[in-house]
Amino acid sequence: MSKYDNEIWAYALKNALEFGSTDAGKVLPKLFRHGLEKKDIGKIMADMNKIIGNINSMNYDVMAKEFSKYEQYALERDIKEEGLPELENVKGKVVTRLAPEPSKYNHIGHALVFLIQYLYAKKYKGECILRADDTNPEKSTLDFYNSMKEDLSWLGIKWDKEIIASDGMNDYYKYAEYLIKSKNAFVCSCSQEKVRELREKMQECPCRNKKTEDNLKEWEEMLERKFKEGGRTLRLKGDTKSNNGVMRDPIIFRISYAKHFMQEDKYCVWPVYDFENPIADAINGVTHVIRSKEFEMRYELHEHLLRLLKLKMPNIREIGRYQITGAETQGRVIREMIEKKEVIGWDDPRLVTIRALRRRGFVPEMFQEQNPFFSVL
Repeated sequence: MSKYDNEIWAYALKNALEFGSTDAGKVLPKLFRHGLEKKDIGKIMADMNKIIGNINSMNYDVMAKEFSKYEQYALERDIKEEGLPELENVKGKVVTRLAPEPSKYNHIGHALVFLIQYLYAKKYKGECILRADDTNPEKSTLDFYNSMKEDLSWLGIKWDKEIIASDGMNDYYKYAEYLIKSKNAFVCSCSQEKVRELREKMQECPCRNKKTEDNLKEWEEMLERKFKEGGRTLRLKGDTKSNNGVMRDPIIFRISYAKHFMQEDKYCVWPVYDFENPIADAINGVTHVIRSKEFEMRYELHEHLLRLLKLKMPNIREIGRYQITGAETQGRVIREMIEKKEVIGWDDPRLVTIRALRRRGFVPEMFQEQNPFFSVL
């Protein structure tokens, strides 16, 4: 049992009664209001998953009866603050960042989070960096990159510095080699399906125990284009038994021969988001990151990675994700809708991308008014 069992029952039952079932992602954010710290997430996940499994097997009447026992623990406090809340651990200059991936057109939810990042930099007279997280060569395009900057400028955001993540590839390679030499990473030859299977079963991959010199040799061969796509990946040694799935020896580099819109054919081994993003934050001096709670489970991995590399973790503040009902926001789904001709493009008036809303006649002030903190300017 964990000391948060009553709260887990309360919030999980409440969510299941409303939506028919529940999951850890719906319950975990509520526990932070009761004192849960990020470093303790792993300690409660087993109990939480067990409780959620029990609840999801109940019918509605049983759920309602059980909720009456735990309802008192689901009393949520209203948090009312005037203006932009103060940041924690402000020492020296505050540096925030906007880090869109130029693989899609940004929507209204992105816009509101971007504005918060920008406003914090202004509030503390600090610096706001625009970083294009472009290390997914299959999806990143020049059109998305240019649109990203156009949308941000239209919103009234004036960044102080612009960085292209893929310009730091040699740094990422250097850190990858360090992890291999320190026995914290290994080259894996397993198929994607096998990797997924072993992670789901919480079992170690046989590639995990290769000698360091063999890992270094295969890493060099990856860089030298001696393997086909999917033939090798570089994986971080995490915790295969962790209740947090992202910690189970995640892939941190993969092979892709897709032509990059800026780097062209210069690189064929690319870092995944969970490697590039925290390292780019650290090496570019970002002090504070404000992001939505969908990234909450990745905090443990990012902290572990930066600790291994002796890099400084920025202060992270997670905020509730903006829910947009009645409109699709996932890039993958919108691409499929365009291919099926269900919408005419990314600026179709039925979408909520920034360019679609601009086409419908919305003005930047609308986004600013929807952001409860914009008055600080």
